[in-house]
Amino acid sequence: MESKDMKVIFDKVVKQVTNNTIAGIFVILPVFITVFLIVNIFLWLDSSLPGILGLEWSTGFGILVLLASAYVSGLIAKNYFGKKIMAAGNIIIGRIPIVNKVYPAIQQIVDAVNMQNKKLFKKVVLVEFPKENSYSIAFVTSDDNPVFSDKLGKKLIAVYMITVPNPTSGFLVYYPEEDVIDVDMPVDVAMKKIMSIGMLHDDQLIKESLLKAGTDAEWNKTPIFKRESKTEKVQIIKD
Repeated sequence: MESKDMKVIFDKVVKQVTNNTIAGIFVILPVFITVFLIVNIFLWLDSSLPGILGLEWSTGFGILVLLASAYVSGLIAKNYFGKKIMAAGNIIIGRIPIVNKVYPAIQQIVDAVNMQNKKLFKKVVLVEFPKENSYSIAFVTSDDNPVFSDKLGKKLIAVYMITVPNPTSGFLVYYPEEDVIDVDMPVDVAMKKIMSIGMLHDDQLIKESLLKAGTDAEWNKTPIFKRESKTEKVQIIKD
């Protein structure tokens, strides 16, 4: 075999190894970052937090403290008086220098990726933005805006466009109904599309969304997770 052919084969092998290695890094990186954050939070809870609180506990107890804190926080957040306390706490935090800049930003990021808040978006659409013949993904927040619609004599649709890569800001724009293009795409898929700055493939995102929806549906069919309504319970008793 000639040296030229050997060089071609060697280049192909090097290129394949390089491409596979880079692809593998992008596969491993999200898992590594997730595990890294979870482990470090766990280690901090188990080591630093007891010293701050002046307590002593066994290794591994920190995760129980975290889960218990999350549960209690959830109860407080759903309680009327708890909401008042949280509102007062936000006001206090808003008056603390530096903290009042960091905390709201973190809170907004958490809200942006929270699935409950995504339900506020009715559907995904395309609109011309920021100029003619260029389109942006947007979320319909309201299709009933009589004050503005009556003023212009046409139905206006309120859409919100999230800026990339910062999800804590965006643009609220009112478009005429005929200028809003409906897109057959779930809200969570559009969110991932935006946050990936368009790099994730649509088909794969939709496939993952449908798979998750199917999994959730199967869990809902499982008797142990199924909640019976009062009417169903009465019917069962009668039978």
